[in-house]
Amino acid sequence: MQAEANFRNGLEVIIGPHGMRNGEVLSFYWLNSGGLVMAKGDQSMHLPPHKDIERALLGIYIDPVKSVSPELIQCINTYISDVSDSLEHK
Repeated sequence: MQAEANFRNGLEVIIGPHGMRNGEVLSFYWLNSGGLVMAKGDQSMHLPPHKDIERALLGIYIDPVKSVSPELIQCINTYISDVSDSLEHK
């Protein structure tokens, strides 16, 4: 599958031959127009839109069981609760 090859290639380019070092951050950004941007330090790479890849990666972040960022889940739950409360009071 070409999308998987693009994703793997992007990771190899952004992470580089030395891999991730202590303190480095690998970030993913979902674009409103579709596609992803992955970034580390001052390097970034745009990946063409592919819904299955985007959905699977997002699932890793927001799935309460598999999440790599429990803080993100807490933030989402708080935000959803705050929005729901504000809509009820209108």
